[in-house]
Amino acid sequence: MLERLFRDPSLRSSETGRALLRWLTMHVKEVDKGKDLVDLLPPHSTILLAETARGLAQRWDRFAEELERRLGETSESA
Repeated sequence: MLERLFRDPSLRSSETGRALLRWLTMHVKEVDKGKDLVDLLPPHSTILLAETARGLAQRWDRFAEELERRLGETSESA
């Protein structure tokens, strides 16, 4: 899906869109880095990392819900 966003000319042609794409790329890269570090963690840290990841997932879910809510608002006003 990220690739589809990168191909979207409306995102690539605006500073806001480019900033969003850079922000998303940074987050994806950081998550991928984290996968490499998991095997190096001490066992007692694993549960804390899992809880942190779930908390971040919940925040991303709320972010997605906000985007969908805004989409609904713009669809209703059109």
